[in-house]
Amino acid sequence: IEDNALEFNSLENDNENEYNINQVFSNKESPENDSMDITDSMIKEEERMQLENQVEEEKEEQEIRKNQEEAFQDKEESKQRLNFLLKKVGIFSEWLALKLEQNQNQQLNTQKKSEESRKRKEQMESIEDNSLTNNNEFENRLKRRRHSQKQKRIKKVNQEEKNKRNLNVQQEEIDINKENEVIKKFLILFFNINYNFKIFSFQIL
Repeated sequence: IEDNALEFNSLENDNENEYNINQVFSNKESPENDSMDITDSMIKEEERMQLENQVEEEKEEQEIRKNQEEAFQDKEESKQRLNFLLKKVGIFSEWLALKLEQNQNQQLNTQKKSEESRKRKEQMESIEDNSLTNNNEFENRLKRRRHSQKQKRIKKVNQEEKNKRNLNVQQEEIDINKENEVIKKFLILFFNINYNFKIFSFQIL
């Protein structure tokens, strides 16, 4: 029994020594495992940060492209608006120039008609004067008297018509001249607008 007890104690001591040896080896391996775990964590963290940076860079690139597209679109819209305004200004300027030409032609036609009317009247009076060439003195006196009375009436009517016509012509001249002055001012204004628009469009292009 004593021998068995000693043998059991010996085996127990051997097992305890083996456990202590394994514990020592286990303790020696533990720092290495910890180091591997830390390295893996660092690698994963770095990969995560790289992924976040990549996503952030892609977002920034998308924002830059979006801003560039919006700027290009705004530029195109500005060009279209400017071209539209320039076209409208050009059309209105052409209309004003045409209106100015029509007014000037109207003034010339009015002057021409007045001159033609005056010449016709002078011609009629000359014809009537030439008709008083009859040898019969009595008839001549009658003709002269009638002619004189007629001439007075004609002169009176003509003077009234002339005064009335002159008033109308003068008023028409005044109105046309005022309109022409306004048109000229608008043409100068639109010329300046057109010039400035072209400079502005050249700058934004």
